[in-house]
Amino acid sequence: VAEASLEAGDRDGAAHAYRQALEILGRLNESNVWTHASAANARFFLKDEEGLAREITAIRETNPSSDQLAAVQRGLQTVSRHVDEGEVRLSQVLATLRA
Repeated sequence: VAEASLEAGDRDGAAHAYRQALEILGRLNESNVWTHASAANARFFLKDEEGLAREITAIRETNPSSDQLAAVQRGLQTVSRHVDEGEVRLSQVLATLRA
């Protein structure tokens, strides 16, 4: 829903959907590359830099495959196109992700 809102130009709708996603993810008893990637996308959009750093660390700790890392990167790239200074922030995040 959040990405569809972004593509439609509805930033408020995307922010609401990302906040809801974080609430749902916070209630799950699941921790894997995909749950952390979803949370990272939300935190990137919401400019929660501390939370984003935690999610990137958690992704790295799952020892993701190169395909999984590429998928995480694509998700972050999609979000970065819709936020201020997205490219700059993305390059910093990806450097940490691939370190």
